[in-house]
Order: sequence, then structure tokens, then C-alpha cells
Amino acid sequence: MTANNPSFLLWTLLLWVLVISLAPTGPSHLTLTGRGTVERPGRLDSENVTAMLGQDPVYPNETPATARRISLGAGGAPTGDILVLTVQPSNITLGPSFSEGRSFNLTVGLEELECTRNLTRFDFYVAFNSSMIEATRVYQGSFEDARWNKHGTFLESHMENTSPNQSHLFVRGSLLSNCEGQWEIYPNGSIILAVVEFKALKQSSYLTYTSEIKIQGLCLLDSNCTPIHCTASQTVLYTMLPLELQGSHIDLYMKHPPLGGQGYNQSADLVTPKTEITIAAQTTYNAWPVQYRRVTFEVRDNHGVLWAILQDDTDDEGHAYVCFRMPWPCEEAEDLLGKWTIIASANIGGVVVRDFLFYDYDYLVATNMLSTDKHTCATCDWIELKTDYNTKAMNERTVVLSTIVSDELGVPVGMFLIELTVGRSPPCAYRNYTTAVQVHIGSFAHAGLATVHVVFMDALPSEGGEAVSKETTTTFYIQPS
Repeated sequence: MTANNPSFLLWTLLLWVLVISLAPTGPSHLTLTGRGTVERPGRLDSENVTAMLGQDPVYPNETPATARRISLGAGGAPTGDILVLTVQPSNITLGPSFSEGRSFNLTVGLEELECTRNLTRFDFYVAFNSSMIEATRVYQGSFEDARWNKHGTFLESHMENTSPNQSHLFVRGSLLSNCEGQWEIYPNGSIILAVVEFKALKQSSYLTYTSEIKIQGLCLLDSNCTPIHCTASQTVLYTMLPLELQGSHIDLYMKHPPLGGQGYNQSADLVTPKTEITIAAQTTYNAWPVQYRRVTFEVRDNHGVLWAILQDDTDDEGHAYVCFRMPWPCEEAEDLLGKWTIIASANIGGVVVRDFLFYDYDYLVATNMLSTDKHTCATCDWIELKTDYNTKAMNERTVVLSTIVSDELGVPVGMFLIELTVGRSPPCAYRNYTTAVQVHIGSFAHAGLATVHVVFMDALPSEGGEAVSKETTTTFYIQPS
């Protein structure tokens, strides 16, 4: 077939008509920040586009003011509804004061999450230089919010692929469903996935240490285990400035329980009633231990009342230790619950130096609300009891939640025991929990007003445990079946 052949000319003409009818209107270049494939609103076909770095995307025949913004996902492909990973703060700088052993947090979250995404699970990795910093714990984030946390949450974290100077922390969180595998409501808004706590391992007197902390490999899954598009990584710059030699220095902290508030004017972990605590202070001069120096400790309660003056001499490593047990008077003991303060002072080189330590004195668990799913319940029926509670403990603790139902005559007619883990609270802040249990009302229950008794214990009395919260009660009516 040649160019002079009428059939050839006819087929060529038809081909051009077909190409023109399928061709997109307007210019074919879209302004993006990468290379990929994009769908125009109202069109089913897509086209390959080329990037023009640093400019906002604009669709053809649209003004920049009304153009739909497009972001790039993990693989560089643009999508109009991608979720944005956030990490706060974006930079961490410690020093020049003494900061070895100091803790800091990174908050990993999402912006503008819609409940229609049905987010129920996430996981990500944290890569960091393990010779400079150490990942000490991971806190649960917004999955614990009572608005959508109806059946509990699950959080796990462990180290993977650890090398001498590089570590990878794996974090996974899940929002648990009901017994039928359903969720009543899903997280929405700007949410926190998890909070990762780090501890600084070293500080030089003349070198500045820098490294990157990378949040990477973020994977979000909906209720059908379908991936949700999101930005997959963020990088935080960590900097440890050289130690500024400050001459005389004292660091006061709590040796037991752990998480003792090392550093200047720091807060320690929660202290529960009648606990014996050990307080330590280290004296240094230009970061070098000062031995055999007398250290004085002052203990004041939440009202500023003086309770103790103690002292000890520092040892070969510059440490002094004292112990005392928290008071629990016969009258109005709970009036002492609140923030306590310890002050330590020492004379080093003719200069008196001080440090302050703050800690909360409270029950391990505080019950905020106890509720039932119905006001009346028949014998041989089930009733749901929901307990809202919180703790200020930074260390993880295992507790037993005891839920007992007694009828109007005081006969126990229903019981539920469950072992829970609480703690990992941010410093000096509550961490909230909600636990719902189903209790069966026995057939022998007497009709009338029933009482629900809820208490938390560190273990059953038969196992040497005791209550770590006050008892909370509520009532409902038992009807004869």
C-alpha cells in the first residue's frame, strides 16, 4: 500500500480523526513535584506527566486559586487524598549543659485523618545511631481516645536489624474490634500514632555529635487490611552540643523507683502511698566526680510543708544516697497526694550548688468513671460494665482489675477479673484508659438494687498483692427473670 493508494489515504484520515477525538484538551504538561500518573476530574483515562520541581500542581483550564493540590506518595506517584506523616519536633538539640542521660520524645502522627479511611492499624520503623542515643520506650497515641477506643488497643515495639552503630525500632499499633470483628467508629482529625522516648548516651567536652533519626516505612491499614496511601518517611536531625564546663555542679535524682529525673530540675516517676524511695545526688566539678562532699537533702510536700532534712557524704564516684518512706497519716492522708519536691545542696569549691527534683505522690490507678450499658438487668443475663481510669506512672506496671456485682442483700452474684498493663505516661501527665467487661448475673440473684464494686490491685491478696486504687461503685436494678 503506497501514499498514492486511495485506500491508504482513507485509513490515514480515519486514524487522524481518531487521534484528535481522543486527545486531551489544553496543554499536556501538568506542574508536579515528581513523576507519575494522575487522573483528571471527570476523565477515566490517565496520562504520564513530567515534573517541574518546586512548583504547585495546576490542572489545565484551571486557575491556580482553584487548582486541586496533589502530593507525592511513598513511590513518587501523585494522589489527591494522601495522608501526611508528621513528626514533632523536627529537630532535637541538647546541650551545652550536662545532657548525657537526658530523655526526649518524638511524636509520630497524621494530619487531617478522616473517619471514612477506617484506620485500624499502623506500623513504622525508627532508624537511629545507637552509639549516640537509645530508644527507651514507646507510648500509645490517639488510638486510646475513648471516642473510638471501644474494645481496647494493642501496641508492640521491638528492635530489628541492630548493628553496632545503627538500630531499627519497629512499632505497631492496632485498634481492637468487637467480638464480631467490627468497629463502631474510626479515628479522625490530627492524631498521634505513637510517642517514642529516647535517651542521650554521650556528650563530649569538645565535639558536636549529629545524626539523623528517620521515621520510615509507615504502613496504614483500614478495617479490611487494605493499605491507606500516606507519606512514608520523615527525618529528624539530632544534635548534641559539647559540654560547657560549668565548674561546680550537682544532679539530684531518684534511684528507686527508676525513671528518676536525671538532669537539672527534672521530674521523677510516680510514687505510690507508703513507698520507700532512694534519693541520689552526684557532685561534679567540670564534669569530674567530687568525692567525700557532704550533701544535704530537703523534702517538702504538695503544700510546701517540710517533712525531712537528710544528709550523706559522696563516695568515690561522687554519689550520695538517702532513703525515706512516704508518710500516710491516720487522718486526711489523701490531703498529701500531689506534687512533692526534694532539694539537694552541696558546697563544691566554695560554691553552694542546688538541684530540684519533682514527683507525683498518688495512687497507681485512679478511676474516673464507672458506668453500665443499661439501668436494669434480669437474672441469668449479661451486663456490660465500663471503667474509665488513668495513671501517671511512667514505668509499666501490671495490675488486676476486679469487678464484683452484689445484689440488694449483699450476695456476690457476678464477678470478672482481668490482668492489665498500665503506665508509660508522659512525665507529670495522666494517661487515660477505658476497659469494658461483660458480667453474668447469677440465677440466684435477689431482685432489687445491685451494686458494682471496682478496684485495682497489683496482685490478688492470696498472691501477696494489695489494692493500688480506691474502690469505685455504681448501681443498677436486677429484675426477676
